Amino acid sequence: MQSAETVLDVLRERGRRGLPCTELYRQLFNPDLYLMAYGRIYSNHGAMTAGPTEKPWTACP
Repeated sequence: MQSAETVLDVLRERGRRGLPCTELYRQLFNPDLYLMAYGRIYSNHGAMTAGPTEKPWTACP
């Protein structure tokens, strides 16, 4: 099984070239991808925002 970094690099390169990404479902069995995704979400400080503000939107008519 390929490492998560390798899989993402291959997918990224295929996307840049406009090539199809076939058999992606096989990657769902790679637990490293889930751990990497969680690590990226967990370390995202913007994901822990306070939520909507009490101010009305002034851009809406």
